[in-house]
Amino acid sequence: MKKILFASVLFALAPAAAFASPASPVVSLGYTGVGLSGHSVRPGFSIDAGQGFKHHIVATGGATIARNFYEVGAGIGKMIPLSSALTFTPHIRAAFIDDNAAQDVFATAGADLDYRLTSRVSFVAGGDYGYAMPTFAGGTGGQAFSGHAGIAASLSKHWTGSMGVSYLHLPGQNVAEYSAGVSYHFS
Repeated sequence: MKKILFASVLFALAPAAAFASPASPVVSLGYTGVGLSGHSVRPGFSIDAGQGFKHHIVATGGATIARNFYEVGAGIGKMIPLSSALTFTPHIRAAFIDDNAAQDVFATAGADLDYRLTSRVSFVAGGDYGYAMPTFAGGTGGQAFSGHAGIAASLSKHWTGSMGVSYLHLPGQNVAEYSAGVSYHFS
């Protein structure tokens, strides 16, 4: 069965760049190191889930938990194959972040570009731009943008390993995430 790259439109995509067939559910679990503005990296983990639908529509959701840091979000996108090795995925997403100093809710729109290096290895890079809404707990409204890059390798028929890095800018804080994880494909 022909596989295509399924770039998770999650937060910062984080460990969930994965290969999947068009209607395949995927669950990812991984280590995530979270670095906040001027602070050392906080160890944590991420759990993400994604589902492919007809016409290459993908929906994802997930959470990242680290010491004094929580992020929950969801997104939806459409994979547009440009060639047998290149896929463009415009997407939208919304997320909530709490770093114990401030809380932010933000929504962004962006795109990923997935490039298949070999039949088993792919590279993904992308970015988002949007707006953070102020919250009652110290968050401030303003521009939000992010960028990420990662690499994924098919380990077996149902398993994919991935690693990546991402950066998120919100008003008053910067979040860098470093991740590595595995994904299981149910079909």
